[in-house]
Parts: sequence; structure tokens; C-alpha cells
Amino acid sequence: MSPFVFKEGKETPRREAVRLASSLHWGAGIMRAFFPVAAFFLALTAPAFAAEEEWISLFDGKTLKGWHTNPEKIGHGTGGRWRVDDGAIVGEQDPPGSGNGGILLTDRQFGHFELEIDLRPDWGVDSGLFVRSNDRGQCFQMMVDYHDAGNVGHIYGEGTGGFTNRSFSIFGVYGDDDVKQLTGLRTEPVEDKPPGYTISGEEWVKAWKLGDWNTARVRVVGNPPQITTWINGRKVTEFDGASFEHPKYDKEKVAELLGPKGHIAVQVHGGMGWPKGAVCRWKNIRIREVAANDVRSGRLQPGSERSRVDSDRLQPIGAERERQPSRRPAEAGHYERPNIVVIYADDLGYGDLGCFGHPTIRTPHLDHMAAEGLKLTQFYSAASVCTPSRAALLTGRLPIRSGMCSDKRRVLFPNSGGGLPADEITLAEALKERGYATACVGKWHLGHLPQFLPTSNGFDSYFGIPYSNDMDRVADAPGGRAAFNDPKSEYWSVPLMRDDKIVERPADQTTLTRRYTEEAVRFIREHQDEPFFLYLPHTMPHVPLFRSSEFEDQSRGLYGDVVEEIDWCVGQVLDALRRLDLAENTIVWFSSDNGPWLIFGEQGGSAGLLRDGKGSTWEGGMREPRSSGGQERSRAAARRRSWARRWTSSPPACCWPAVKLLRIASSTAWTCGPRCSERAEARGRRCSITADSG
Repeated sequence: MSPFVFKEGKETPRREAVRLASSLHWGAGIMRAFFPVAAFFLALTAPAFAAEEEWISLFDGKTLKGWHTNPEKIGHGTGGRWRVDDGAIVGEQDPPGSGNGGILLTDRQFGHFELEIDLRPDWGVDSGLFVRSNDRGQCFQMMVDYHDAGNVGHIYGEGTGGFTNRSFSIFGVYGDDDVKQLTGLRTEPVEDKPPGYTISGEEWVKAWKLGDWNTARVRVVGNPPQITTWINGRKVTEFDGASFEHPKYDKEKVAELLGPKGHIAVQVHGGMGWPKGAVCRWKNIRIREVAANDVRSGRLQPGSERSRVDSDRLQPIGAERERQPSRRPAEAGHYERPNIVVIYADDLGYGDLGCFGHPTIRTPHLDHMAAEGLKLTQFYSAASVCTPSRAALLTGRLPIRSGMCSDKRRVLFPNSGGGLPADEITLAEALKERGYATACVGKWHLGHLPQFLPTSNGFDSYFGIPYSNDMDRVADAPGGRAAFNDPKSEYWSVPLMRDDKIVERPADQTTLTRRYTEEAVRFIREHQDEPFFLYLPHTMPHVPLFRSSEFEDQSRGLYGDVVEEIDWCVGQVLDALRRLDLAENTIVWFSSDNGPWLIFGEQGGSAGLLRDGKGSTWEGGMREPRSSGGQERSRAAARRRSWARRWTSSPPACCWPAVKLLRIASSTAWTCGPRCSERAEARGRRCSITADSG
């Protein structure tokens, strides 16, 4: 490590000569780390593959425009009561508790489609999501029977025979008080398991978010239809109307009755079983029409059973499909300012991903990125611990040049008075000068005081923790390794921040990966019409390890669960880009800040066949798994790996402002920032990379 220490409490002075020298003469290690990125950005000039068919919204979040209630009385009642409240459709009996329900239907009809909808039913309601429905409520229903002996996610023949393919019933787990407060859910299997795939009751309970919004996805193709449902990314069931057998199911009669298309509808069940005052809420309702023969279920590698299971479990939307011509116009400059997403794990080992050889941890989305885009097997971090490697990532400079390294404390702590110097030019600052929206979501660890936070370093917004999740351990937490062996969020008083304000302390670390993902997808959605830079540095798998309930006991212990949830996050980001027709013009970059923390044993990850891990300058500490994807043209970039190799002996790509290929401040161009050429010329020097270098 460098003999320099963090400059606590003041900015680091920077001499112009040192600045220029550090820009033009990197060490061999940092050169090996950053030159491959240049090859990936060459993909900007490669032919593009078309994006998928666009999704459309069925609900504007404000009115019921485009919807109608059942025009005549049906078995559930005269229509129910429907309103829009806080951006959601709210349905209840009319009047409450009367037994009078109904359905709310889309004005439009749909045949072959994928539908995404968020739902939040009160406990005790009997509801459903109708597909291929007519105005009389005859349909295929995805059940939302959220009560004892109910079911959510399986198929029921509403008004078409009463057949079902449910494999279990759900029951509430209640507290000891007189209010009968719901504290959990359990399931019991049905007597005769129906044919076809269904999720197990235990897996369903892990997928469902109690007392929160849940996301359902439904795919309907063919007539008789094949219907597949997911809840929060876990596939619940596959119903094949052509082969399904049930005493109450007559496929010819049902197909003739419902026809090849119908309405989408949500339901308020009639009868006295609906609790008085209970409601069911629905929002974020979107649909994508698909071809009738588009029946694939998110298989990353056709013919691979493991890939099929992994993808179905972890990838709620955006599985590989037949691509249709993009509807987004190829406006001028569209490819000159691609969106950039940098996803950065914390303490992930070289051997912890499936595409880098791990035999049991399932990472289908990262594997897919590596297969479709670039997989770099000799990619090196700038340091073997958090703070200096992150400083190098965001500035493109050796940490010693910015003072962000030390041979004593090595990283910043909650009592540190310093941080990333204000005169450093970050990637976010360079991109903002070129019209980019910027956001940091995750662990920062480059200074927790206001003047060092992301919002002071070029990011428009910030949501995350300011330093490592094992810092700020509370006095009454178990000592030594005990707190890590059975971690609880309250053992560490780590703050969760939005911009420069603390919004939660201690942060609920079991939900961090999920909340980071939701924040990242929200940022992408809100800035889809302008170029954006999203920096997504995860808190984990740095110890203490936490994962959400959906990923408990899904892999080889706690560490594997954490890595699989991070892979799920990658899938969510890629899916959001595809849904918004942005994948064609977005670069997604994934790596880790340093190697695994091997002293924590099974909680510390694996460097594979490499020697040592975090804190070491052996390859296990600094050689990281690295893949790029998201941009469809990454296939062309993969064919140009030989081009990337020649940069090992060339000057760094930081001096590419004259290169027409990279008119934006790319992940290699931010090293000097926009002032590099000006400073060089002021000192009688010139950049050695010329416009025809690419």
C-alpha cells in the first residue's frame, strides 16, 4: 500500500504536473484494469439488434379511463365499488360488507399477451385477475383468494366450469392478541395434485411479501391458451389449456365460449365472506402483446433444465423473446450518448459466479450477460479494499494520486474527517457536463460528511449507505464473530441516506438489495427520455450478510443467497431496460471492488483457483469477475476482443477527447475529464492519442 494517508478534514492539494503525469502514465496494474472497457465502448459503432415490442399502460394512475364495470348483474353482484386512491385502483363491496361485488374490465380486448400488475389485497378478500374475460365474468382467472383456504397465483375457471390447477391452499398465521393480527402465512397441499408445473407451498410463502405490494406477471398465448403466472419473479404455475385434464374442464366448450381474445379484469367477489371495509388494490398495470407462438418461459439456454429453472425463478420480466423491430426512432445522436449502468458488488470473489465456474451458486442473469456480451477473465481492480478501489473507479486515477489510500486504516470509517477531494473529476461530473442524468444507489464509502457525498460529486441523487455495513457496531451487540454468524440489522447503527439526509437508522439490511433494485428501476423509468448514468454499488456480499425473505435458503448457505439476490437485481435492471426499449442504447457493466473476505470462511466467498483474497495484492484480492451486457451490440464487441488487447501497450483511454468514437465521457474517458487536453496544452504537451486512433 501507499505510504500516503487519507487527508482527513481537508481537500487534497493537486499539482498540475502530478495530475498530468497520473493521467498519462498509469501503473501496469491499472492499465490492465481499465483498457478492456475501451473495447466494450467500441460496441457503440457495431450494428444494433432491434429491441423488443413495447409495453403499454392500462391504468394512468389517476382515473378509471379505459375501464368499465360489468354492465349487467353477474354472479358476484351489480358491479362493486371502484375508485382511484394514491395511484392505485381500489375495489370493495358496494356498500362495504353487503355481499354485492363485481368486476372492473378493460375496454380493450387482448388475445396473446404478457401482463404485469402490482396487487395489495387486504387479508380476507376473495379477488382475482381475469384474462380472456367477457362482460359476464366468464374467464380464466388467476386467483387472488387471500384468506384461509385460499390461493394466489393458480388458475381457476371462473364461470367456465370451476376447474382449478391449484396445488396448495394458504392459511394465515396469527398473533396471540384478540385482534387476530396476521403475522405470517403457511400452506397445506391439496389432495390431488393437478398436472403441470406448480410452485411448492414453501417456495410460494417465501416469494409473497406480507402486508406489502406484490407483482404478478401473466403470459397468455394460444387458444386453448397456455397461461403462465409469476409472483415477485417466482413462477407459480403453468396451465396448458390444450392438455389440461379435469372433470370440470371441457377445452372445446371453454375455447368456443371465450374465443381467442377477451378483456382484462379485476374482481370484488360477491357473498358475505368479504370482510366489511376490506379492499384490494391494483396499480402499475401494463401489457405487451406477443406473437401466438411466443411460448418460451425465460429460458437463457434452451435445452438446459437448470437454466430454465433459474430463469423462471429469478427473472420476472424480460426473458429472451423473439425480437420485434424497435419503435424508438433513431434520432440524431441516439448512439453517441448511450446510457451507462455500472453495477458494483462488494467483496465478491472471482469464483462466486456461475459464469466464472461456481458449481452451485446460480447467477443466470450474469451468466447471460457474459454469454451475450463481454466476459473479461483478466480484469483487475485498482486496490484490494473498498475505498481506494471505488475512488479509482469513479476518477480513473490511481488512488495514491487522490490521497484515497492508506497503509494504516486502509479505508474510510465513520469517524473519518476526509473523503474524495472536491477537485477530483468524477465520471458523474463529466457526464453531467454532457447532459446526463446521474444517480448513485448503494454503498458510497468515499466520505460520509456532506461535502464528500455523491450529491457533491456530480450525482443528481443518492440513496444508500455511506460506508461499509459492518461499521457502527452498537455497544450491546454480540462480540467478535458472533454478530456475523447470526446477523441482525440492529447490531449495526448504519444509516440509510437519501441525498444528504438520513432516512433510516439502523438501516434494515435485509431489504437493502431489494430497495436498491427498486430505486434503480425507478430512476431508469423516470429518465428514459434522456441519457442517464446509474452507479449501483451494492452493500453486499460484504459481511454481515443479509438477504430478503424471498431468497432465504435458496443456495449454498447465506453467502449464496446473497449473491443470487444480487443476480436477481441485475435481471431486474436489464428487464427494465428492455421494457422501456432502452437496451439497444445502454451499456451495463458489472464487477466487484475487490476479492472475497476469506477470513470469514463460508461467509467470505471464493476466489476460485486464485491465491488469497481481500486485502492482498495477490490475484485473489484484485482480479475480479467482470462482464458487460445490456446493449444488444455487445455481441459485436465480443468479436473485437483482439482489438482490446492491443491497448495493453498504448496510452490509457483517458486521453480520448479527440477520438470521434467516444464523444461522451465514457468509462475510459473520465480519467482526465474534459479539462485533460486544456491542461496538457497549457504545459506545452499534447495528448498522444489522435483522432484516428480508433
